[in-house]
Amino acid sequence: MMKFSPLKNTLRFIDNSWSYDLVYSSAKIQYSSIILFTFVTIRLMYAFVKALNFIILTVACLIFSEVCGQSVANYSVLRSTGITYSSIASSGNSFASWRYNGTFSEDDNRSNLRDIGFDFWYNGIRYTQFSVSTNGFLDFSSSKDDGGPQGDDFGYINSAFTQAAVGNATRPALAVFYDDMTTTGGIDPLGTCIKYQLSGSSPNQVLTVEWNGMAVYQNTTPDVNFQIKLYEATGIIEYIYETMDNGSKTFSYTIGINAETVSATPTASELLTQQAANGTAFNNTVQNNISTMPVANSQLTFTP
Repeated sequence: MMKFSPLKNTLRFIDNSWSYDLVYSSAKIQYSSIILFTFVTIRLMYAFVKALNFIILTVACLIFSEVCGQSVANYSVLRSTGITYSSIASSGNSFASWRYNGTFSEDDNRSNLRDIGFDFWYNGIRYTQFSVSTNGFLDFSSSKDDGGPQGDDFGYINSAFTQAAVGNATRPALAVFYDDMTTTGGIDPLGTCIKYQLSGSSPNQVLTVEWNGMAVYQNTTPDVNFQIKLYEATGIIEYIYETMDNGSKTFSYTIGINAETVSATPTASELLTQQAANGTAFNNTVQNNISTMPVANSQLTFTP
């Protein structure tokens, strides 16, 4: 707002809490007009910058809520078939160390923590490290449990994925094919059967973890191959299956995702499991006994 006082020869420019008195004279009218124009321009620019900042913050919040503010209940699941499986068996990295060093360590074991390589937002929480198990899951837990043959948390019994009791639970975890399995072949089966690889450049990196040629204890007839992919930019999770030959073994596996806590009767925000083999029905009903194998060259995509 601008006021003119003929008695005081003063122009007063008022905008919210800003107030300026400009001395008016006929000799300086043009100069005063320039100053006034400058003040108006500055205030308009200030208002524009504030509006732009608001828009940027709003968009950032929307993106953050999509990628970071997730809940297990909000993940949608898409199943695809006929996909191309790109193995990292020859190009991937072996896990440097494993937690269980007892007898048959190639059977039931859980890797030491590895860096994801980027910030991965899962179930509304930022994770930077992960562990994997010979029994077909990836987890984000800081637990030091070795995943050995005790059959407790992070162990070979896949019902741990839906357990409420912490001492018997595997969570938060991604169960791509959670069942009792073992690595096979060579003098270093842990090093050859389970690999990981980071690809792409920030902010579009992808972590791939692959289980290659998995079998079961004292039964090498199965040939089970699958991957998990984590996407930095979107928070998407993919489960990808290649040859899934059960041989003479009847599996009773779990596929799904879970949260940091799971109740005795899991809620939709705590558990999302596949209800039938090769199906698209996923919900919070406990299902740890699927036996028909996933179809080769199929994929499950979990989108937050």
